[in-house]
This record gives sequence, structure tokens and C-alpha cells, in this order.
Amino acid sequence: MSRIDYPSDGFRKGLLELAAEVFRREDVHFVILAGGIVDARYVKEKTKKLKKRISAIRKEIKDLEKQQPDTPKAAKARDDKVAALEVQAERFQGYLDELSPEKMAEQLGKLMPVFKNGRGETIKLYMFPSPAYDGEVGKAVAELLAEKYRSDDIRAYSRGGDRLPIKQAQKSVEVLVPDKNVWMRGDYFSTPVERVLKDRRRQTATKLPDMYVVGCFGSTITKPMGEAPRPFVTVPVLHRLHEVRVNENQIGVRVMTVSRDRPEPVTRNYSFKDHVQAERTYIELPKKLSPRQVKLLEILKDHGKMPVGLLADESKLTCDTVRTALLPLVNRDGKRPKNWPGLRFDMESKRFDFDGYWVRENLRYPVPTEERKIDSIFAFGCLHAGSIYADYRYLLDTLPRVILERNATILVGAGDFVEGIKHSLLLKGEVYGGLNVTAQETLAGEIMAKVVIDVFRERFQKALAQMPGKPAPDQITRLVGDSLLTVVMIPGNHDLWALEAGFSPLVVMKMTLIRRVCQGIAEMLNAKGYCLSCLGGLI
Repeated sequence: MSRIDYPSDGFRKGLLELAAEVFRREDVHFVILAGGIVDARYVKEKTKKLKKRISAIRKEIKDLEKQQPDTPKAAKARDDKVAALEVQAERFQGYLDELSPEKMAEQLGKLMPVFKNGRGETIKLYMFPSPAYDGEVGKAVAELLAEKYRSDDIRAYSRGGDRLPIKQAQKSVEVLVPDKNVWMRGDYFSTPVERVLKDRRRQTATKLPDMYVVGCFGSTITKPMGEAPRPFVTVPVLHRLHEVRVNENQIGVRVMTVSRDRPEPVTRNYSFKDHVQAERTYIELPKKLSPRQVKLLEILKDHGKMPVGLLADESKLTCDTVRTALLPLVNRDGKRPKNWPGLRFDMESKRFDFDGYWVRENLRYPVPTEERKIDSIFAFGCLHAGSIYADYRYLLDTLPRVILERNATILVGAGDFVEGIKHSLLLKGEVYGGLNVTAQETLAGEIMAKVVIDVFRERFQKALAQMPGKPAPDQITRLVGDSLLTVVMIPGNHDLWALEAGFSPLVVMKMTLIRRVCQGIAEMLNAKGYCLSCLGGLI
């Protein structure tokens, strides 16, 4: 996960609890917080604003104390005003004290859930402060959490990035977070990420890790090894987004599975964006409200913060009636109700809204039910049957195994099933044995058929073994249908070259695929004493 952005307006304890539930269900070994523990910019601006406010109040108190009232009544009025200002200054000073690293670490230690695995055991949370987002204050908060307030389960790592060993997979992952503001924007999701990776490779002469995790940019990219020397993944943010940026468009967490025998990790994305967008609907109103108050609060739920005039227009009430109904619900002197947010009135914009402090720390989102259906899709592109460069061993041996491992039910071929013969590919020797397009499509159909048959054999035999006794014909029909992959084929530009010669692309491949799958499955069924008249229709 990345960027919880405490104590900004976007921080949500409810999102942290959703993340904790996802990690528990996924039975993870540990949790990474890749940057954005604290929103340093928010802390800086809030600190500056509070200091300015306190300074203005202190100046006003000094000016009042210099006055020489003519009468005892005037003196008492001055003293009462000074006392009220002193209380106000103390309250703002309290808000300022809450922004110190010590206070933020103490509070965050209480708000941050203790993460657990599927067996209920506490797991470690590794924090990586980002110089660009956390600043020095975030670094200090992380260190205080690790040393003082949550020393049992939280570990603070180096700013900007550090390396973690994955013992079970005998690999290492390097977690990177930005340390320059210039990296925060880019034309594409991957632009700032690749800047971080490029600069990291320039900075270190040590051996490269097996993979990278890059936080803070709010995208969900998984890039395998290729033009980049190592695979990398990026992480969504875990706070309510207020700024609209090209990079920051994802709210949620990612779960990453690392295997010994595969260079790229397998990731699962959990999006909480719908929860956040609908979060006002989860605010429960107290029962002891007048019908007018309920009506106005429901409008605030639907539309967000609004001035008196717009509230009056929307509710068909007068402005005075709106003020009379809502002002008693405004939280005063920093006091907030326990069971609902209450209201705040922003003096600068003159608008009513729900109290943001309560929403940040007390709002809870509905947890998804345990029961859910997962469809896995295995997709590939550029089979290029006939090419001397195609990885036939992977297609014939590894591809069926991976489909079975990931329990994929849909196989998508995204273009270029054949190499084709355009651009003198035959003369250049890039096609085996001078195979023409018909032979290439036949080869592609045979390859696809073997994948489908291998997956079918494993699934059908497993399902058949679980059947009590000899299954009836209708049960066999169902088992065959459930064991078959759904194959989706999309022609690519190499396939479409056949159009120029007046032929429809992939017709031979499809006919070969259907014939070979029918033949292979019929042979398996006949060997077990079954015969399906509807087999061709199922295929």
C-alpha cells in the first residue's frame, strides 16, 4: 500500500481497515507502506496557518491589554474578551501541538490497525518514507512508530527506498519512493516511475534486485522484464484523492505473489475507489433530528459542502430557516459527537459540511463479503506460428501448466497467430521450411488445440474422480463443458495480411482447432466408455 497521507483531509482510517481485511484474507507474509506515511505539505501549510492565527490572536490580546477602560463595566468587558481570546489561542496551540512528530506518531500508532495473516498472527509492517511526500516530519514519525509506539510490528526503512529479502522465494524486492518533487507529474502513468528507476540504477553499484515496487504515484502498473532490466510494479494510494493528476487515479492496495521459478510477480488489485466516492452515503444521521435538519443533511450527503443560499434553493426553504436548522448542529470548541460527524461552517468559503476530522478517523466502509467469484483470464499475443523465433516449448509445455496453476477459465489470443509471408519473410529465412500461410494457420491451430486438450484432460479427470459412482450422460455433458477453456481469438496485423491476397484470416486455424479438440476429447471419452452426441456443439 502507499500514501495514507496522515493527517491530511484525505486520510481515512476506514481505508486502512479495509486494507487489513484484504491482507488477512490473502494470508500475506508482511505489509509494505511505500511512502506517504505523513502528508508533509499538508503539515507544513497547516502549521503555517495555525501559527499565523495564534500570532494574530496574541497581538489582539496585547492591544486589548494596553487599553485603559473608563469604567469598571468596560474593564470587565475587556477582561472577558481577553479571556475568550486566551481560550481560543490555547485551542489553536493544541491543534499546532498535534502536528508535532511525537503527537502524530502517538495518534497514528492508535489509528493504524495491527495487520494479521490468515491464521490471526501479527505480521510486520515495513514503512518507507518518501522525501518528496513525507519530508523530514514523515521520517521522524516512522522512526517514532518503530522505536516507541509500535515497536512490536512496525519497522522503519531508509528514506527513498530500500531492499527486502523474500525468504520463501529466495528473491529480493527493492521498494522505491520519490525523493524529488519534479517526479510527481508525467504525461503517462509510467513516466515518473521510470524516472525513479533510472535514477536509482545510476545511484547504486550493487547487484540489481529481482524486482522493484514503486510507491506514491497512485497507479497499478505491472511491467515484466524486457526493456527494463528488472520487472516492476506500482502501487495505488490509500487515501481520498483531492487533487486530479494524471498519475494519481487509483485508490486501493495490491497483493503480490513472488515465485522462485518465475521472474515476474503475480499481482491482485483491490480497488476502494467506489467506497470512497460513496463514503457520504455511509454517514448515519442521529435519530433526534427534525425533518428539516434531516432534509438538509441528506442534501449535504448528495452534493458535498454548500453555502446557505444553495442549500435554501435545493431544499425550497428560506435562508433564515436553513441557518436556524443547521447552526445547532455545528461542532464548537473542538468538541465532536461520538456517533456522527456533526457539522462545521467554513468561515472563508461560508459553507456547511460534515466535520472532516470525524470522517477521517471514525467513518467505516462496508467490508466485501467472503463469498465471491473469481474469473482468471490467461492472455497472450504474437504466437507467430511458423517463425524461427517463436518459443514453441513455452507454448506447448509451460502455457497449459500456468493456466492450470492460476485456474484460468478464459484463454485470449490477442493477435498475430501466424508469422505471415509479407515483407519477403520466406526469402529472409524467418519462417521454418518455407511454410505458407495455410501451413502456418494449421500449425497455430494444432498448438492452440494441444493447450486446450492438456488443460481439459487435467480438469476433466479431476472432476470425474470426485463424482460418486458412474455419472449419467447429462452429468458428463456438464463436466465436459466445465472443463473446457473459453478461447477468444483476435486477429492481428500479421493475420490480416491474408486479406490482401483475397483470403479470410484464421479460418484454417479455427477449423484445425475445432477438429483437433473434438478428436482429442472424443478419444478421451471413448477410452472411459462415454460417447456424447452433442460434443461438436459444446466445442
